Parts: sequence; C-alpha cells; structure tokens
Amino acid sequence: MTTTPLIESVWVFHRTGQRCPGRRIGEVVAYDAQLLPEYHVAGRPTIDRSFLLLDQGIQLTRPVVFEGPVEGWWYIDLVEVELTEAGLVVHDLYVDFLVPPGADRYHVLDFDELADALHQGQITAAQCATVLSRTQRFIDRHLRANEEGSVDPPHQFPPASIAVLESLPCFFEHNHQGPTCSQGQGHDLTTSSQVLRDASLDDNSSESNSAGELYLMQATRLVVPPSGTRA
Repeated sequence: MTTTPLIESVWVFHRTGQRCPGRRIGEVVAYDAQLLPEYHVAGRPTIDRSFLLLDQGIQLTRPVVFEGPVEGWWYIDLVEVELTEAGLVVHDLYVDFLVPPGADRYHVLDFDELADALHQGQITAAQCATVLSRTQRFIDRHLRANEEGSVDPPHQFPPASIAVLESLPCFFEHNHQGPTCSQGQGHDLTTSSQVLRDASLDDNSSESNSAGELYLMQATRLVVPPSGTRA
C-alpha cells in the first residue's frame, strides 16, 4: 500500500525581498519565486521553482531564462539553510554546478570565490573544508558516471526525491491576472558570466537571449547574508 507523503507549507526568503511560498516533504523543500521585470523574456514563464535538499545542503534550480545552448540545464548551489520562526533563509556557500539534461557532464563554478572568501576571512578553514566535502559528496551521489565505479546511493540526477514537489501546481494563489508558473523549472540568481562562456553563447544573441544574459550577468546570490561568518 502506497503511503501519501505529508506535505507541509513553508516560506523561503528570497534575495529580492520576496517571501516565497513553498512546500516541504521531509528533507526536501520546493518554492516559487517571481522573476524581476528586467529578467523577463517574451513568451516565457515569469515564475521559477527551486528545490532545497536540506540533508545535503543543495539547491537545484532550472532557470526559465536559460535558452539556446543552456535550455533545460540545472543550476545547483551548495547552500546552508537557516530555519527561523518566519521561514527558511538560504545562505550561499560559493561553489556551484551547471548540469545539462541527462547529466552526462557538468561544470563546477566559483572555486575562486570560495578561495577569496577564505583569504578575506569571510569563512573559516573549517567552513571551507565543509564546502569541499559537500562538493565531492554531491558529485559522488548524483553525477558520478557508471564507468567510474559503483556508489551508494546509486547515481541519479535530478534526484528522485524532488519528483512529487516538482509535479505540484504553482504555489502562488491562482487568478486570471496572476503570473504563470513553469512546472519543474527552478530559478536561481546565483551565477556568473562563466556560465555564458561555458555554454558558448556569443554577442550575437537574440533579444530574448540578451534578456537571459542580463539575468545571468547582473544577478547576485540567492542569499540573505547572515551576521558575521557562517556557522
């Protein structure tokens, strides 16, 4: 007999000031955030969905403004999630992944930012070690190819644990004037121009791609900065 999972309503605080509606099943959270007007692309959704794997310190997103060579790609952040009375606060831990559909390869981004944070005293050596360990665990658990040897749990990307939350309708209240969600597509403002270079986008992009490039180039981290260094 299949047991229906208990779905809990939660709130997640977004760097844009939004208090984003979400749902939680065990150690997995999904939440919806509206794109700022300057990141809108004509004919594409204006709401994205992100997934938090609380027990792994991972956030998965699939930006709706990713077009052309990066259409459907996932952006993954290593994060620390703070539970407060008002909701969940996501703190970025610098290292990110860019993963295409099928996960046949991946890019690891922003090790330089991790190094800078350590050098500038924004994180401790112990915190840096934690980030590096999480990076390796994520690769081993979700991105390791079969020919690289068996892993436990076995290779799977995207994680099966997000499937139920991915299938749910938009978490914002529906009305005829309201925004439209993009099911199964998450959103993350954590990125850099390196994403564009890795995907081989060039200066001849269309107007829609230019909007996506603006989103990528100008966006900052999905994070409400904690006071002092992260614990």
